[in-house]
Amino acid sequence: MSTSDNNLRHLWSHAAHLHTICLMSQIFLSFLIITFPVLTFAMENNSKIDKMEYFALKDQYGNFYNIDDNIRLIIFTKDKKSSEIAHNALKVKNQKYLFDHGTVFISDISLMPGFVYKKFALPEIKKYSYLMLLIDKPEKYYKFPYKKGEITLLSLEKMRIKSIKFVCSPLKLLEIIEQ
Repeated sequence: MSTSDNNLRHLWSHAAHLHTICLMSQIFLSFLIITFPVLTFAMENNSKIDKMEYFALKDQYGNFYNIDDNIRLIIFTKDKKSSEIAHNALKVKNQKYLFDHGTVFISDISLMPGFVYKKFALPEIKKYSYLMLLIDKPEKYYKFPYKKGEITLLSLEKMRIKSIKFVCSPLKLLEIIEQ
């Protein structure tokens, strides 16, 4: 067998190997394309995180606030309706009320256009008698579970999630805070 036949056989062998790798890559990418939205949906809508790490968020005044073992309840809102429900419950309360109950209020404002936030929403939020911790870049923080138009309540014990509840009533929110 000549050297050129060996070289040709060697090239065909490499081509077949590359074809196999390319095929496997396509299969893997297809798998990711199909499963990633499912995994993301499961994480965002049914997040059962066993233990959260400590983290800090800015409040409406630009000050950082730590989320740590002292927190027993996280109130989380992501849309206008859930924020209004929470505000209706808390507008007659103050920060001491939330602090005394080991509660923080976190709102995801990342979908709000920056101009709208700075010009209209932030001046209004600064009038609130309680602190609102703000998520402006959700990729930096936990993806809290939520249901549109409802408040998410994460009950914690030393940063371990004991339960996740969804409420759409100011009275129910206050009842859970005071438990």
